[in-house]
Amino acid sequence: MSSRLHKQVARAVPWSLAESLVNGLVGLGMTFIFAWLLDPTQVGHAVIALALVGTVEILFGLGLVEALIAARSSHTTASDTAFTGVMMFSLVGAGLCLVAAHPLAVLYDDPELAPLIMVAALTLPLNASIAIPTALLTRKMRAAALTLRMMATRVTVLLATGLLAWLQFGSWSVVLGAVAGSIGGMLMLLPTMNRWPRPRFVGAEFRRLVAFGSALSVERLLWGLLVRLFWLVIGYVHGAAVLGYFQFAQRLIDETATLIQTFSIRFGLSYFSALERLGQSPNEAFLKATRLITAVAAPIFVGIALVVPDLIGTVFSARWEPSIIVCQMAATGWVLAFPRVLVGPVLRAKGQQKGLIFYAFLAVAVTNLGGFLSAGYGMMAIGIAWVLRHVVGIPWGLLTIRSAIGVSVREQGEATLRPILCAGIMAAVVGFVSIELVGVSPVLRLAAMITTGALVYAAAMALIDRGTIKLGMNMARQVRRAR
Repeated sequence: MSSRLHKQVARAVPWSLAESLVNGLVGLGMTFIFAWLLDPTQVGHAVIALALVGTVEILFGLGLVEALIAARSSHTTASDTAFTGVMMFSLVGAGLCLVAAHPLAVLYDDPELAPLIMVAALTLPLNASIAIPTALLTRKMRAAALTLRMMATRVTVLLATGLLAWLQFGSWSVVLGAVAGSIGGMLMLLPTMNRWPRPRFVGAEFRRLVAFGSALSVERLLWGLLVRLFWLVIGYVHGAAVLGYFQFAQRLIDETATLIQTFSIRFGLSYFSALERLGQSPNEAFLKATRLITAVAAPIFVGIALVVPDLIGTVFSARWEPSIIVCQMAATGWVLAFPRVLVGPVLRAKGQQKGLIFYAFLAVAVTNLGGFLSAGYGMMAIGIAWVLRHVVGIPWGLLTIRSAIGVSVREQGEATLRPILCAGIMAAVVGFVSIELVGVSPVLRLAAMITTGALVYAAAMALIDRGTIKLGMNMARQVRRAR
């Protein structure tokens, strides 16, 4: 790895950690807003509107943002062309949403949906205006500017949604909060750019970007459809209230996942693309990063699955208790998912999008089929359906990495086995403590479970996996030296 690339990554870590912390706090704040100020039906209405607009946004993106990040050159002709293309397609998408709003409201037999969809469509051109500038900053690993923009967006969404929900705007608080967040992110990004992309379209550049980005667009479309179709399927099969319960559980768990996921998603493609351009093997970096990610993620999500019944009853409103089983299933799914979170960035950096598209198709099919089959079986069946994408992703990820970069299944397993074993030991001890503390104050019980889990996991890692601890300490020293 070149010294310059090494320093770029190390300098990005503190900013990514800062963004993860803010994302976690904002996500927790949004969860409180959902739990205390909105009811499940109101949440369900907003989710439907944003899901439909979000699907259009993905459909008309064409993968231009990812193509620009991974391209060998990002000269002004390419960035201007990508910017112009993204803006044009966003305006077309917004127009389509406006035209389709009333027919969709009739289809769902819900007149409130039409104005919600129309207003949510404003996010399309707003997000498009900053998509290419954000891609340029991501390509250059400008962590400070990216973090400030992301934090501004998230904080604006939180404040706007919270205020409007407190004023009893219901579903409108979520939709208007999303629009406000898009505006806040754009205003924060403006002063960080030395040169803002200009309206200029070069056909040859556009075709070159689309040739690479089309595969990415299909993949992003499929993953976007997976989530949004699942929302719509659950709303259709179980009703808006159950969709609201699922959205609460998904937000609680997935927002926690962003605490760990931010760095790998933000810089994984840029980092592995840089290694590819330098002609260097990604194997060592992949295994080390996977090991560290698993060591952090496994105890967090195993712990969440154990404490979430007491967490919801103590911290959130008791009316959200039907979400508990979905939270536990979703947390278990992330334990399965994080050991392969870098598979996507590695394959994209090598230009091997076909495998990602296959997995996305498979995940969409099994997850939404599971959603339909959950009819009449309650929240546990919904939770199982939601994690099916992680289950089928395990063999796919192992075999794909072996084929793409030559890392054997055994090597991949060894990189994650010890942290997961330590998390299993933690789960056994915490489970025993929870049984022993039945009847104790929920607050004390929750505190005891969390404290026990942290101490047991730390002790298990010190005894079983000192290599990962040493690896993390080396990474911390590199970050300090890069400041």
